[in-house]
Amino acid sequence: MWPFISKKRQRKELLRAFASHVSPEILESLTADRPAGPTVLTRGEIFYVVCQVRDDVLDDVAPLLSRAATIGQEHGSTIDFMPSAVMILFGVPRMIDPDTMTIEHCAAVAAALLQDLGSHARVAYGRAEGLHGAIGSPQRQHYGTVIPNFNRILERLCTLDYGQSVQIE
Repeated sequence: MWPFISKKRQRKELLRAFASHVSPEILESLTADRPAGPTVLTRGEIFYVVCQVRDDVLDDVAPLLSRAATIGQEHGSTIDFMPSAVMILFGVPRMIDPDTMTIEHCAAVAAALLQDLGSHARVAYGRAEGLHGAIGSPQRQHYGTVIPNFNRILERLCTLDYGQSVQIE
């Protein structure tokens, strides 16, 4: 990752920077030696909640995103940020037992987001067959998720009024 510092220092820096944001498994994968080669992605069922926050007042965006991410994490999710939106993911990596995960769990998270953020957020949720894993080059990896036709999810989200949610099927 950083060829000019030792592995021990690199691990310490990564732990300091990411320990409160990602699981220990992801931290371990960040410091693992990887052979150069193709990206390896895992196929599986992904439960998701996309929460877009109102972004018409610049100073309000970061606190709203932070609150949405906190709510997602309180429900056992992995968080990924997009401009003015939070992607709340379940099942990648397996932080929740996949046998107990249901769409109702996503609906409960959507309800919690709207109860807390009200007219400052709109939410789309659902499940999809997707891919997750390290995406990028050997020099720069990013743990990511690929959901087919994600543009359809965003398009539907953008048609909602703030304060509303929709299940994508």
